[in-house]
Amino acid sequence: YGSNYSWAAQDRILYSNESGTMNARALDTGATLWSTGADANDIRVRDGRVYETGGNVYDAAGIQGCSGTPKVCSPIRHLNGAYEVDSVSPSRAMDHVIPDGNPLPPSDIRFWSTDAAGCVGGSPVSCEPVARTVTFNAISEPISTDRLAFAVSRVTFISSHYHFLAFDTAGVQGCSGSPVVCAPLIDIDFSTDVAGTPTAVAGGRVYVPTVDGAVHVFSLPGDVS
Repeated sequence: YGSNYSWAAQDRILYSNESGTMNARALDTGATLWSTGADANDIRVRDGRVYETGGNVYDAAGIQGCSGTPKVCSPIRHLNGAYEVDSVSPSRAMDHVIPDGNPLPPSDIRFWSTDAAGCVGGSPVSCEPVARTVTFNAISEPISTDRLAFAVSRVTFISSHYHFLAFDTAGVQGCSGSPVVCAPLIDIDFSTDVAGTPTAVAGGRVYVPTVDGAVHVFSLPGDVS
């Protein structure tokens, strides 16, 4: 499985896009456990669910929504309006909108519940975002902890001046209205260009590289201030 494939792995199972279909394969034997019969990209897997571009959600175990021999699985949920699922925390799946246009219109990040809150009946069930952020110029894809999402945004579309942002994915702090819209909990001006999205969350820290060769390290709440 080379770089031309979108893939993710969990619990000794590899989920990959091959020749226009997503396949789940046992890593120890290579056996195909199930497939979708539909194209899938930007695959994410967490807590028994597989998320892919377009907002389709599958049962990672290949049971719910699956049938036949060989086994073919259909989505059990659809995240309405999802462009691609960038990050999945224990409680939220999230994406960032990349609108069309020249110049690009403002974009935002949206949050869906991972426990089917906000979903209505159907096959698959249809799920609306539980919250979204205010709009920004060219916001990056988010990375997340259970309660916080982090992203960077340009001041203008042609600017190399970036801000580092954090949001409450629960849609509570800094959030209001119906539908719920969230402002940043923090907004840190880098005054320089960021080398991609925030690259890692680990050990109570968020690590953000900038093009001047620095890596900015931020503490998570509950650690140092």
